[in-house]
Amino acid sequence: MTLLVKLAGTGAALALCMAAPAASAAIVTATYTGTVSGTSLFGDTGGAFDSGGVFGALTDLEGVDFTAVFTFDTHLGQRFLLPFQDQLIGGALGGGVETPYLSAILTIEDVDYAFQSDLLAFALVVTDFLDSSTFHQAASGFDFLIAGLQNPGLPLNLTGPFDGGYFANSPDNPVLGEFLVTDGNVALAHGYLAADHLTITSSSAPEPATWGLMLLGFFGLGAAVRRQRRDLAVLA
Repeated sequence: MTLLVKLAGTGAALALCMAAPAASAAIVTATYTGTVSGTSLFGDTGGAFDSGGVFGALTDLEGVDFTAVFTFDTHLGQRFLLPFQDQLIGGALGGGVETPYLSAILTIEDVDYAFQSDLLAFALVVTDFLDSSTFHQAASGFDFLIAGLQNPGLPLNLTGPFDGGYFANSPDNPVLGEFLVTDGNVALAHGYLAADHLTITSSSAPEPATWGLMLLGFFGLGAAVRRQRRDLAVLA
């Protein structure tokens, strides 16, 4: 085989790497900030407490700032694109498919608590001409983390981008979120979450097929380069 043919093979391998299809999945991060409340939107008074020291020494969480960060992969779970609605769901109660959440973390008093989502992972945005809303939920066993926000500027997709505060046709800031941490039997920490700001960012994530094609191309390129070196040594 001539050196020209060998070089052509190297070029073909390189082309295989470069021709990998563009990634269509996305890693999305939704970050809510606001304050903890002891009363829900519907007047429920479950309290805002931390009797188990989950978030440190502070036992009364009423009015304390929080940050809730949900990170998920749109390639995982089941996604439903409906008129005026984008929904992603997974976990045992979400069709029994793999959870799309990579993490769901609640931070209070600079202490992070990671919620699992094997029972239910849920992300939803509903848009209309008045009060568009988005919600994110992670649940495992009795523990759960839910956060939500209303703003008519929300995009009709879960991937954003979005950076804005609470805005609705109601004068009050609705408490659309809630969290519960237990030891399996007893509640250790609980509160309702009144989010006043939400940021949604996303970045591309290669599909499994994309990674496979790229690796195949790199392996082919390496093999072609090794053959080329051997032939050049013989010619020398």
